[in-house]
Amino acid sequence: MEDIALLESLAKGMAPAKTICALADAAAIPTLASVEHFEHELEEHVELGRCPFQTGSQIAIPELAHAR
Repeated sequence: MEDIALLESLAKGMAPAKTICALADAAAIPTLASVEHFEHELEEHVELGRCPFQTGSQIAIPELAHAR
């Protein structure tokens, strides 16, 4: 998906230690981790144009979050 690829490309260009701004790592590293671990969920957000887990005014929590 174009949007996620662009987000990942921008983050890779900033971190780690690729800019003179010390704050770039603080933005890029969590972004890269999010894309790595939650790419499918990010794609759903982009495709739908909204949060796929939100129903009305409440957020729907997937059942796996409750499994222990």
